[in-house]
Amino acid sequence: MYEKYDFRVFRYTADHLRKWHLILLDLGIENSIHPCMNRDGVLFVENIGADASGVPGLNYGMQFGDDLFRTVAVNDRQFLEVAGPKFSRAEVASRYIVMYAVDLVRVHLGLMSVKGALNELGLDHRVTVDEDLCRLSVSTEPAVYSLTDLHDAASISRIMCMKDAESGVLLANGLAESIDGSN
Repeated sequence: MYEKYDFRVFRYTADHLRKWHLILLDLGIENSIHPCMNRDGVLFVENIGADASGVPGLNYGMQFGDDLFRTVAVNDRQFLEVAGPKFSRAEVASRYIVMYAVDLVRVHLGLMSVKGALNELGLDHRVTVDEDLCRLSVSTEPAVYSLTDLHDAASISRIMCMKDAESGVLLANGLAESIDGSN
């Protein structure tokens, strides 16, 4: 399959991160979404902001191992630990990490977090939850799953079931208006 340092495993995600970097630049929004791979085999999303506790410099990245795309905490480009959901599919992991990165920009601009909005919708009816394993699975495709803390189950279930185009519409909603309104 893939070796630890094989960037091909992250091509899908890196392409989407680059796309959003350019979309934001086209809107006049400076950002630091620059995917690169470090020596630990982590796809690092450069300078995407503080972590949930507000610690600057602690960011998320992705690592592939044991046939899962794992969200990891990285500090100064160094792998620290697996710190977040794990996904069985690159497409779902990509939507998650892109949403995380663009959501930080949205919140900075005073827009609602897409992840927060998805959490308010509750668990997607197409996803089953195994609470003992902290596993979410798409009912019609059990091979599409995420291992995650259940407090993130609602938003992750929605991300698992949406297409990239749907995710893009949600993320873009209000960005141009927020820039026009600030001029």
